[in-house]
Amino acid sequence: MGGRGLGARLLIEEISPAVDPLSESAKVVLTTGPLTGTMAPGSSRVGVTFKSPLTGIYGFSLAGGHFGAELKYAGFDAVILEGRAKSPKMLVIDDGAATVADAQPYWGMETIETQEAIHRDIGDFEIACIGPAGENLVKYASVLLGRRAAGRCGGGCAFGSKKLKAIAVRGTGSLEMSDIRQFDETIRAILEDLKHDAEMINYRLYGTPSLVETLNQFGILPTRNFQSGIFSGAPDISGEHLREKLVSRDSACFACPVACGKVSSVIYGGKILVDEGPEYETIYALGSNCGISDIRSIALADYMCDAMGMDTMTTGSVIGFLMECREKGLLKGELEGFDLKFGENAKIPQIIKMIAHREAFGAPMAEGVRYLSQIVGEDQFAMHVKGLELGGYDPRGAKGEGLAMATSERGGCHHAGGYPVNAELFFGKVDRFTPQGKGALVKQARKNQLLYDSAIVCVFYGGVVNLERMTKLLRFSTGRDYTPSTLSEIAERISNIERKFNEQIGVKRSDDTLPRRLLETPLTEGASKGHVVELGPMLEDFYREIGWESGEGNAAANSLKGGTENSHRSEA
Repeated sequence: MGGRGLGARLLIEEISPAVDPLSESAKVVLTTGPLTGTMAPGSSRVGVTFKSPLTGIYGFSLAGGHFGAELKYAGFDAVILEGRAKSPKMLVIDDGAATVADAQPYWGMETIETQEAIHRDIGDFEIACIGPAGENLVKYASVLLGRRAAGRCGGGCAFGSKKLKAIAVRGTGSLEMSDIRQFDETIRAILEDLKHDAEMINYRLYGTPSLVETLNQFGILPTRNFQSGIFSGAPDISGEHLREKLVSRDSACFACPVACGKVSSVIYGGKILVDEGPEYETIYALGSNCGISDIRSIALADYMCDAMGMDTMTTGSVIGFLMECREKGLLKGELEGFDLKFGENAKIPQIIKMIAHREAFGAPMAEGVRYLSQIVGEDQFAMHVKGLELGGYDPRGAKGEGLAMATSERGGCHHAGGYPVNAELFFGKVDRFTPQGKGALVKQARKNQLLYDSAIVCVFYGGVVNLERMTKLLRFSTGRDYTPSTLSEIAERISNIERKFNEQIGVKRSDDTLPRRLLETPLTEGASKGHVVELGPMLEDFYREIGWESGEGNAAANSLKGGTENSHRSEA
């Protein structure tokens, strides 16, 4: 369909799964969706798909902003990056024409500095770029699109391996619509509901940091590297406190009336630094996960990660892991220089720069938690799945979310499996502590997320842009006869393509697991006290529901053969 689905399809067609993700033969796919560039709320996002340098398996990331709409107006649905330049380059896409330009003057610049310099040099383009972290092949380097980051899995590292500093895009074209009248009517109904939707009103006020105190009350706010699910400093890092102390204005992606971005300012080194954040996952990773309750420190760390071009979630997870290793006396060799305790924040900006430039103990930190756990010889509390660090929900208090993280094709991801935590915590439909029925829950959440990520529609609109409305938006914009049934089939195909890609690499059923801490060590305090994740029965249930006989991707292999192939090409 587009977005995540089209990215997965192109990736499995374009590269061998055995390829080294940093080799010349590796490729990166940027995709828009069929709704990108329209006025459908939340449809601004861009997919970035690649074999992950961090995990070695299927990788993708999504980012909002204005880049995707500009790419569509320039006449492109997707961009495939291949090969490797001998010197730093920039891809310039201008109204249907694509050229490669010298980027040597920008090499070494931070991301925000890069964007400002390119604007001065070539004019008003939307910019996607990397910073020092991508240039130095930090495995979890991000791509910054404006002030929005495609952070997960190391897309910035993949850019850096190709010597690609930036992509600049400008478009003045327009989009054709199949039925603009009914499309606009559907949008008007969505906008009317947005005015009264409590969740969206909350996001408009506080953004995703509104989750901090709620998750703390449920006892699943990851704290001190998942040693606890409650954090005494939660009120000080909440969305309400962020807005009161730091937020100067709201910021929205293209065609978004919600404006969940919270532009915040901090002072560092005598300069006022302005960034669009931090959002919830950054606050968890660089806040409670590290025992830090100073919202200014978290906002500064967020700015530094964006400037260096690094995923805030993995950065915070790496720091939190080493904090616990230091607490337990496990650091040795090059890592002995890391001396931060939980709650200490003064050195974090310096450490972020050290990671980005691979200086001293920043060099092993640049490889991620899985690599560090192998150095220190400790995997019980190495909080990753398949090499990707976890999202900000302790699944011991939301078992379905644990199943989603374990089975995610990109690793320890809170997003790819569709947020079953919402049903477990907020909708009142599912007992969050029972493993029963979680296979069907995760299957459906996963399929819904695949559709949102392929349309592409921001997941936060899920309560207002339901499947019926998404079907209408797609039908009235493209003219295709989409139905809920055909969308369900498309989601299943995309899920199988992602699984098949990993299966060809060698990912097995045994890799669908969680860190030992979550499986073996009960929470000792809070509203989720006494719980672990009973993963085994949930996995069996999930494989049965989704049609993977052994969990190894049998159905995935079948879905790419024979009679479904032509249908797959036309629909997905």
